[in-house]
Amino acid sequence: MRRHIEITTYVPCPVRCSYCPQSKLIKAYKGISILSFKMFTEALRNIPINVEIHFSAFSEPFLNKDIYTMIEYANTKGYRIIIYTTTRGLDVDRLKDTPFAEFNIHDIGNYKRVPYRTQINKVIAPISRAGNLWEREPKLQPLICPRSPTFEQNVMLPDGDVYLCCMDWSLKHKLGNIFKTHFNNLNREKQYELCRYCEVSHR
Repeated sequence: MRRHIEITTYVPCPVRCSYCPQSKLIKAYKGISILSFKMFTEALRNIPINVEIHFSAFSEPFLNKDIYTMIEYANTKGYRIIIYTTTRGLDVDRLKDTPFAEFNIHDIGNYKRVPYRTQINKVIAPISRAGNLWEREPKLQPLICPRSPTFEQNVMLPDGDVYLCCMDWSLKHKLGNIFKTHFNNLNREKQYELCRYCEVSHR
């Protein structure tokens, strides 16, 4: 997969999908709730153009009213844009002329018709989200993350804090703050405790 940063536009998420450990996020996160358009543009100053922008992360992105201007701005700057959405809050007409690298819809029972090819993610048997949904026995070391062996697929919260990945719902592995640190210089290590509980990682 390409290097990317997942943008959390809104906390907490009221959709409450059964496979989402939202309660862990609410307990751990003490920052601002809404990412403004101005803050998003400031964040992009520290994100290289070859890093994909994923509007997804820890909440439904379209619950933020500024999401459309964020998408338009990132598109004009030349970023590849990927969407993951439940369609809650989605205004299809505002995106009909917008190009996306991918547009993914989570299957939670209801869809809206979108004006471009979509990829439907059907969640049938939810994984534990690295032990955040239910307890898991840790795996043996050493571990490799096939999705991000260099840990360059991170998650940004509205206050700019960047965490390891989309499995870090309890916010245990903070890498830095994108308003203060360039994406390439975030404090990535070689091994994380979270990886020992993640279904994605393998020996």
